[in-house]
Amino acid sequence: MLKLGIIEMKITIKFLAVILLILLLSIIVSADDKLKPIIDTFFNAIKAVVDAISGFIFGFFPGLEESINSLLSRDFLWPVSEWLPWIRSLYWLFYLAAFFAIIAIIAKLWSLSKRYILNSIVGVLLLLILIHIFDVEMKITLLKLIITAIFGVPGVIFILILHYLRIPL
Repeated sequence: MLKLGIIEMKITIKFLAVILLILLLSIIVSADDKLKPIIDTFFNAIKAVVDAISGFIFGFFPGLEESINSLLSRDFLWPVSEWLPWIRSLYWLFYLAAFFAIIAIIAKLWSLSKRYILNSIVGVLLLLILIHIFDVEMKITLLKLIITAIFGVPGVIFILILHYLRIPL
């Protein structure tokens, strides 16, 4: 019992020493502002990776970038934001809530059967084949991509029917 207490105390002392070392290092680095170039380099590297991935995705789905940009540039709470202008500073909370809602939907979808996931993947691939191999002149919007991901092949057929009937989606 005594040996166990000594081991726990050694672990606690090591933990406190590491915390103190990190605190001391952050004080020294923040005082000299040596960490800023490292953070900037790290941020630029992450931004380059995200730009490359988004360029790859937007290359496959023409019109998706315009759709996402127009969606994000809207004022979703328009009447409320005119009456209460300070609410615009809280928009990040709405985006955070939307992010968690999307993550919850994705988690629920992954818990469904593999046939559903396979249908969604085949639907997206079929949409890519229609656009790039069969040269269907279709702009991909976020709504079309969501319909394809949720309904799979029937969703692609529905989108194709609406496209040739010239019904905007």
